[in-house]
Amino acid sequence: MLRLGKVVIDIKNHGIMNLQGKEIEILEMNLTSGDGGLTLTWKMRVEGSFLTAVFRNVSELRFDGLSVPVVIHGFEVVDHTADGWQENTAYEIRDFENGIIGFYCGEVTIKQPENIT
Repeated sequence: MLRLGKVVIDIKNHGIMNLQGKEIEILEMNLTSGDGGLTLTWKMRVEGSFLTAVFRNVSELRFDGLSVPVVIHGFEVVDHTADGWQENTAYEIRDFENGIIGFYCGEVTIKQPENIT
């Protein structure tokens, strides 16, 4: 498990760099509201492997031109904590190719799911 501040990556044979430029099919996307703000969960397939990404304390969520299935070509996690940004905007998430998905969040977890449904 790799922990970078509030970015947790627990992926066997994968790393965040391996998601850059890869075709990612978002199979399921859930947005929930709770005491900690908005939480966005993606169940995704990357080159035959299944991953789950959980983004907590989401703000400024933007989708542009989404279609089904949702396919992006990698995404990046930009860490703004050194710049003194607020906790809910500490990390910027954006896809590489078309800019169809973008948002800020306070915490990121990417892992292989225990059960694939």
